[in-house]
Amino acid sequence: QLAPLTQNAETGGYDTFLEVTVQGSGVTGLANLEPETSINYELGWRMLYRGLTLDATAFYTRSDNYIDHRACLAADNCPGTRDRIYVNIGQSRAYGLELFLGLRGAPWGLEPYANLTWMQRRNDYADFSTRDTGIPDLSGRTGVRWQGALPSLPALWADVYLRGESSSELEEPGTVRDVLADKDGWVTLNVAAGLDMGQDSQYRLSLELQNLTDKQYIASTENLYGAERSAALKLTLDW
Repeated sequence: QLAPLTQNAETGGYDTFLEVTVQGSGVTGLANLEPETSINYELGWRMLYRGLTLDATAFYTRSDNYIDHRACLAADNCPGTRDRIYVNIGQSRAYGLELFLGLRGAPWGLEPYANLTWMQRRNDYADFSTRDTGIPDLSGRTGVRWQGALPSLPALWADVYLRGESSSELEEPGTVRDVLADKDGWVTLNVAAGLDMGQDSQYRLSLELQNLTDKQYIASTENLYGAERSAALKLTLDW
């Protein structure tokens, strides 16, 4: 069950009830949350050299009255013992680096690329601080694209890539399980291919083969296992 969480213009808090249930546990909203405020800083740099593109962005975010969910305590009167609840935990600081590297003009029309993020977050509770916030240090995607043409198919493309993230840990105060959710790092092998159609290439037909090695994993932001080996056929229209 999911309902929207909306801000109350008069009180500055949040009135709408929010509940999400996954695998027998839920995340419950709490009325009158204080508005979260943050200050964000970003510094970016781009280099273009022949066929090489390098984008780097450093960022820093400081949040006050940071809204996150934690394990329910007895005083919270949650419906279930495994439930979680949204609260203002205090202050949160995040910083990191986003990096994109791509190369055009390689032999056979290949375009190697990498899109990586390094990130650190610290949550400061009322009486507890931790850097184990459930965020992996490293995450991203790297692979090789190909674009080409055949006599009857003028706009073909293919993409072979790895996607994954490093391990993550979540530590919270006031619970019998201090280390609440440790998740191992994971990498999946994926292939996508397709063709663009139409005068302005506004139609795209693609076939995606995901997790070819059938890796069992749970992403840091999820409670469920990721998709097993699977295939998806998509038709996309841009206008």
